[in-house]
Amino acid sequence: MRFTLCIEDYLEQYIHNRDHGIPYCPICYEQVMTDNKSNNMTHLLSCYKTQVLELRLTDYYTNHGELPASVGDYVDDVLIDIEQELLRYCYKFESII
Repeated sequence: MRFTLCIEDYLEQYIHNRDHGIPYCPICYEQVMTDNKSNNMTHLLSCYKTQVLELRLTDYYTNHGELPASVGDYVDDVLIDIEQELLRYCYKFESII
C-alpha cells in the first residue's frame, strides 16, 4: 500500500536515517542518500514533488474521468501548494529555535 505523508514527516525520517547511517530515501526507499546534505535534500524534494503530483493527478483523473484541461497550470498549482507546505515547515522550525 502506498501513502503520502506530509513533508515534515519525510524530513524528520530523513534526519533519523542520516543520524543512524541509513542511506535510504524515506520516500522512494532507494539507497541514494550520501554525506552530501544538499544533494540529499534535492533528491528528497524531487521525490516528494513527483509523488504528490502523481497522486493528485491520479485523484483528479479518478474524480473527473479526464486530466485537467491545462495540466501545466494544474502542476503549477500543486507545486505552489508544496512550496507553501515547505514554508510552513520552515516557520514552524524557526519558532522552535
